[in-house]
Amino acid sequence: LFGESSSSVMWGYVIATIIVLFSQYVFFRKIFKDAAIETPVESNEINKAWQEKILNYSWPFVTWGTVAALHSASDKWSLALFSSQSDAGFFLVLYQIGFYPIAIFSEMLVAFVTPIIFQRAGHGGASSKGLAQAIKLNIRVSGLIFIVSILIFIFMWLSHEVAFSFLAADEYRPISFLLPNINSTSFIDI
Repeated sequence: LFGESSSSVMWGYVIATIIVLFSQYVFFRKIFKDAAIETPVESNEINKAWQEKILNYSWPFVTWGTVAALHSASDKWSLALFSSQSDAGFFLVLYQIGFYPIAIFSEMLVAFVTPIIFQRAGHGGASSKGLAQAIKLNIRVSGLIFIVSILIFIFMWLSHEVAFSFLAADEYRPISFLLPNINSTSFIDI
C-alpha cells in the first residue's frame, strides 16, 4: 500500500506495534480492574514473595538472552566489518530463508503443545502414568519437528530457486545456490 521501501516496512512495524500495545493495555486494564486485592498488607507480602520468585527464575534467562543476542548479531557485524554490507545482507537473506521456516514451525508447535504436556505431567505429585504420557507426547513432538525439518531441507534442496522467487527480492536470487541443493558447488569452490 505504501510502496516497496525500507521506511514503509519500518512504519508498518511501528504502526502494528502501537496497535498491539494499545489492545494489550485495554484488555489488561480491564482484567486488573476486575481483580480485587483483599488487604494491602497481604498484597505487599504476596508481591514481595512473587517478585523474589520471578527474579530467581528469570535471572538465568537474562544471562542467556544477552549471550544469544550477541551471538545473533555478531555474524552480521563481522561480515559488515571485515567484508561488506552487501555480503551481510546476502548472509541475512540466506539465514532467514534457511532457518526461519523450521524455527517458526518448531516454536508454534512447542507453544501449542507445552500446556498439554504440563497438564498430562501434572504438578509435583503426578502419577507415573501421567508423566509417562507427557514424556511420550514430548518424544512425538520432537520427532515431528525433526521430520518436518528434514522435509523443509529436502524442499529447499530440490527447489531453492522457487523458494527464493517467493521469499526474496530479485537481487538476492543469484545466491539461492548457497542453500542446500543437488547441483550446487561446494563452499570451497565459491
